[in-house]
Amino acid sequence: MLFVATMLAMGKPLTADNLALPAVALFLVVNGCDYIERKSRKNFQQLIVAGSFLLAMASALCMALWIV
Repeated sequence: MLFVATMLAMGKPLTADNLALPAVALFLVVNGCDYIERKSRKNFQQLIVAGSFLLAMASALCMALWIV
């Protein structure tokens, strides 16, 4: 959602390719963190939530700036 809003605010085109790359990247990172969390004895679920949000914001901004 952040990516779509950023792309619309910047007036850049939205295509399926533009939407798929950030979604796949975020999915893989969040699942990787979840896997690490399940393997470790420590409970850092809040870190996963905060990190996922920061990663989503950074990914949306980078993708919006670099996509022509």
